[in-house]
Amino acid sequence: MERLEYATLTPEFSPTHNKDKERNRIVEKTDITVFNDGPLKLQGEFVLRDAEGREFDLAGRETVALCRCGHSANKPFCDGSHRKAEFRSTVKAG
Repeated sequence: MERLEYATLTPEFSPTHNKDKERNRIVEKTDITVFNDGPLKLQGEFVLRDAEGREFDLAGRETVALCRCGHSANKPFCDGSHRKAEFRSTVKAG
C-alpha cells in the first residue's frame, strides 16, 4: 500500500511582539475554492507545509492550485493531470 504524504495549509498568526516581521503579519483573508473535477485553488496569504512542517518555496505567489486527483507529477501542486485521468468530483457547499 502506498504511503500518502499530506501538505498542510497554515495561516500565520503571530503575536505583535514577535521580532520576525515577515511572520508578524495577520492573515486577513485566504480563499480556498474547490473546482469540480479539478484542483483546490488557494488565493491570499498562506504558508504551505509538508507533513514534516517544512515550507514549500512559493516564490511570493499568492495563488496556487493544489492537486486533488493524485495524478500530478508536481504534487502537491496541480499540473492539469486530472483532465487526462478523467478525475471526477463535484463538490457543493452547504
